[in-house]
Amino acid sequence: MTAEARRPYGELDRAQVVESLHNLARRVGVQGVTMRDLAAELGAAVPSVYYHVQGKQAALDLLAESMLAEIPIPESGPWMPDH
Repeated sequence: MTAEARRPYGELDRAQVVESLHNLARRVGVQGVTMRDLAAELGAAVPSVYYHVQGKQAALDLLAESMLAEIPIPESGPWMPDH
């Protein structure tokens, strides 16, 4: 990636990292996610990504947390349906 293709300093935020993680994991699978590929997906330098995510395990944890946050929580009643 050339410097011209990268995002300007300070433009990257956590929500963009999460969105790019989702996109990358869908394409290459969770085990195929690398920090270098995440940086390329974001159009950012690898050190910029490490500012938001400390490493691959932290990225996968962030991905899991974001996916769990999308699961709707019932407002009342039991959490398991009756059979």
